[in-house]
Amino acid sequence: MSPSVVKRVKYPGTLDQFRGLMQRLRDRRREGLAVADGQQLSFCEERQQRFHLRPDATWDPRGVRPDAVERVEDVTPPSRGTWRIERLGPDGQPDMWCGYMQAYESPSGVLVEFALVEMPPSNRDAASSLLLEFAKQIMGEAAYAGDTCSVLQLQATSGKAEGPDETPTIESRIEDVATMKRYHKSYSVQTAKEILKAIPIAYYGWSYRELDQWGPKAIHEHGNLKCSAATISRYLGAFVRAGIKEVDGIPIPHRFRSTDHKTH
Repeated sequence: MSPSVVKRVKYPGTLDQFRGLMQRLRDRRREGLAVADGQQLSFCEERQQRFHLRPDATWDPRGVRPDAVERVEDVTPPSRGTWRIERLGPDGQPDMWCGYMQAYESPSGVLVEFALVEMPPSNRDAASSLLLEFAKQIMGEAAYAGDTCSVLQLQATSGKAEGPDETPTIESRIEDVATMKRYHKSYSVQTAKEILKAIPIAYYGWSYRELDQWGPKAIHEHGNLKCSAATISRYLGAFVRAGIKEVDGIPIPHRFRSTDHKTH
C-alpha cells in the first residue's frame, strides 16, 4: 500500500514522551475519540513482534501455530512508532480503516505524520477529514500537557522538500531517479518499490526460521521477488547510500564491499 500524508507536525519531546501522551489520551477516551459530526475514532499502537519457535516446530507456510511458539519478542524500534486509526460504527466496532499515524524521533523532536492508505475514492475525503480532526485532537492534548506542536509543510509534488524542517520521505527518495541512478546505473522505481515492499514480508518469514543470514538471498526467497539476489543486493546498496536505512523499523541489510563504489 502507498500511504498519502495529509498532515505533518513536530512534537517537542522524545518518542517515549509522545507514547505517554497517546497512552494518556487512550486512557481518557476508552470508548473512542470523538471527532467531527459525532463520529468516533479508535487508535492503537502496532507493535512489531518476532516469533521464536520451539526446537521441534515444523515450518507451516499458512502461519505460526500458537503451540509452536516458544516465546514472542517485541522488536518495535525505539525510534519509531505506528498507530492504526479506524472509524467506529454505531455498534462501537471499526467500520472503516482511515490510515496511520507514524512518529519518528529526531534530535529536534518527534516528526508525526498522519497518512491515508489506499482505499476506494468514495472513502478518501471522509478518511482524510477524520485524520485531520484526529491530528487536531493530538495537538490539543499536547498543548494541554504544556507542549506546543509545530505544523510542517507537506511534501511538494515535485518530490523536493518544502521548508527547513521538511524531512525527505522514503517515497520521495526512490522517486528521485537522477540521484538513484548515481548509485545504481540500471535503477528502476518500480523494482525499488517491489523490493522495499517485500522487505517486511521477507523479514518476518525469515525470522520464523533464521536458518541463514538476513540479506539479499533471504529477501529473494521469503519476499516472493522475481529479481535475483544479486539485483536485490545492488538496490540495497543504493538505498543505503540514499539514506534509506530501514523499512518499517527493519534495518536494510547491506555490507559495503571494495567494489561498491562502482555503478552497475
